[in-house]
Parts: sequence; structure tokens; C-alpha cells
Amino acid sequence: MHGIALSLLAAAASAEEQGFNRERLLQALRTGQFEAVEAHYTALHHAGGFTEAGLRPLTVLYRQVPGEEEWLPLLNAWCERFPMSSYAFTQRGVFYARYAWKARGSGFSATVNPEEWAIFEERMELARRDLERAYELDPGGSYTPAVLIDVAMALGWTHEQMERQFQRAIRADPLDFVAYEKKLAYLTPKWHGSWDQVFDFARKTTAEAPEGSILPMVMLEAYFHYLSDKKFRERELVFLDLPTACQEAEGVSKQLSRDFPASKDVLVMSAGIARYCRKWEVAAAQLEEAIRLSPEDRASLLAELARVYWQQRDLGRAVAAFEQALEADPTDSVVHYELAQVFYEQGKIESAAAHYQSAAELYPAYAEAYYNLGFANYDLGRWAQAKDAFTEFLQQKQARQYPDLMAKAERLIKELERRLSSGR
Repeated sequence: MHGIALSLLAAAASAEEQGFNRERLLQALRTGQFEAVEAHYTALHHAGGFTEAGLRPLTVLYRQVPGEEEWLPLLNAWCERFPMSSYAFTQRGVFYARYAWKARGSGFSATVNPEEWAIFEERMELARRDLERAYELDPGGSYTPAVLIDVAMALGWTHEQMERQFQRAIRADPLDFVAYEKKLAYLTPKWHGSWDQVFDFARKTTAEAPEGSILPMVMLEAYFHYLSDKKFRERELVFLDLPTACQEAEGVSKQLSRDFPASKDVLVMSAGIARYCRKWEVAAAQLEEAIRLSPEDRASLLAELARVYWQQRDLGRAVAAFEQALEADPTDSVVHYELAQVFYEQGKIESAAAHYQSAAELYPAYAEAYYNLGFANYDLGRWAQAKDAFTEFLQQKQARQYPDLMAKAERLIKELERRLSSGR
């Protein structure tokens, strides 16, 4: 057996030693070591227990596979080699769900065109098919019905259909956090529920959670969903006032941080809540600890740290953290865009224009990047480039979210055409 298979199958206490590494799994699949992969999933399933972050080891492994197309033929080959493997079909179902979201994008539903909706629904149906096949093969698994809650949310299944999957999951494993996390997301107002349902579910789960379990994390996620809601931040949402929400959320955060000091997820969620509650130093310290614990996530965590500094109005440290994030991952269009915004606030228009341009090149549908690139070029006296950027903005589907900005861009294009024609 090759060394990669031996390392993949190694059994040890820590997540790193157990092979929770995307690249190792990818290499094993690429080299056709399906028996080794199957044996590793089986070993983790039977090992039970929890990682230091409070999750099942098998859950951590399932989450390693992204919705990137290079994985599909490898997962197809695994399913063909092991047609009775619930692990193979669950993993491919998880892939298809993520692959579906990749096609849809993260914008509002009004910005998704009919072709993208069709791809999204087609891939979600493939996810449903694989996950239901996996459940038929192993009705005793909890992760498969938990991910079907995600499918229920995406495809608009009824509360009864969602609840059926939730009950299947917690019957199989009452302590598997994924089912609670997925149900909470389903119940949020932007999907199929209300804040009453969100907090009733989160409080009941927390009250009934065994001591030392990760389940109270669902309460932390409920507060994070609430505090990050755009309507709440615009003071249109008054289900809970900010002091009450922050006090309750911080209590849960302290409990979870005490029980799971090595959980990156707890640290990041707690930092997000601290940021919304304007506890800047607390948020920064939690993110710095998360970076120490999860160096593989350095790029995304540095970006979160930069956002804390930005909200704190410490623009110098925000720039430094965003630049470090781009050193770790220069392909992140959002980080380029946000760094450009900070540079613009500092009056460094040339630097802002360069990063708006990078954001648009990395993500050609980035409407906001084109709009702000237009203004940066306008301020720099680059009339032709400004006109091109505003024109690109108007052509993006996401621009429809901003009718006022569309009207302003149209007025500026006319002004720029006059300037260009007059040579001024």
C-alpha cells in the first residue's frame, strides 16, 4: 500500500493525525485508492467520539470536499467502485449541494437569472438523489439526513418535510451538531421561518443540551444570524434590542469558549458577535487565536480581522490585515474590493482603483466593483475608463439591487460622454 494510503488510514487522537486534509483525500482519489478511502471513512464512523471542536470526526471529513468541478469525476469513480457505499453517495451528495450553490451565487434571489436557477435546481436534485440513496444504504447515519435539510431549504420543501429529515438525523445521533445548524438556517426569515421560530428552537436546544456538548452553538448561530441581518443593522428589526442580544449572546459565547477552547468555529462566531456588539478588542483577540489554531484558514481569518479593524476605524491596521490576507490568497475578489474601499476612505484613490480593478477581473459579475471603479477613475480624471466602468456596472444583473445607483451611473455616463466629446 502506498504511503499516501497509510497516512490517510492512520488512526490517532488529533484531527491532523487522522488525515483531515483535503489534499490527502484528493490525492488518494486521484490515484484510485478507493479501498483506502472507504476504509478511512468506515474507521471514522465506527470510532465515534468528537474532535476538539465538538464535531464528529466523520463530519469534519465530509466537510473537506468543496463544490469544485475537479472533484466530480473522482467522486463518480468512487461511487462506481463502491455502489453500496453510503459514504461515497453521501460525499457526492454533499459535493452536489455545494456545486449547486456555486452556480447560484450568494446574491439575492432577484439577481439569479433563469439559467442559473435551472442549474442550481438540477444540481440540488442530484444532491437529493445521492443523499436519499445514501440513507437507503445506511438509515443509521445522521449526517446524510442533516444535509438533506440543506436541500429542503434550497428547494423550498415544507416544514414537515424538513422536520422529517431533522428527526431522522437526531434519532441516529442526538449530539451531531450539523442537523441543528441546518434546521436553524432553514428557520431564518430569509428562508422559510421567522425570528420567533429561530430563537424558540435555539433556546430549546440549548436548554436540553447535555453539559459539555457543542449543541449550545446553535444559540450562538441564532444571534449571529440576527445581528448580521441587514434589517436589524438598519434598525428596522426590533425582535431583540442590541444590548439584550449582545448580553445573551456573550453569555453563550463564554460558555462555549470555556468548553471548546480549540474550536475555530466557536472563536469565529464569537468574534463576529463581538464585532456587531462593538467589542473590537475581544473580536480581534478571538480571531488571532483562530489564526493560530487554523493556519490553513489564514487568508479568510485575516480578512475577518481586517473587517474588525475597519469597523473600529483603525484603517492602518485594516489595510495591513487585508494585504496579509491577499498574500495568503491573492484570488479573493471580495478582499480586493474591501481593501479598495479602505484605500478610498484614506484618500489613496490610485491604490483603490487598482484593487477595484482586480476585484472586477477576478469576478467579472462584481457589480459593486465596477461602480466604485467608475468613481475612482472619475476622481482621477480618467473619463474614458470611468465611463467604461459605469457601463459595465449597468450590464451586471446584481445592479438591479441598486436602482438609485443605476440612475446615478446613467447620469454620470451622459456627463462623461459630454466631457469626452468636448475634450475637457
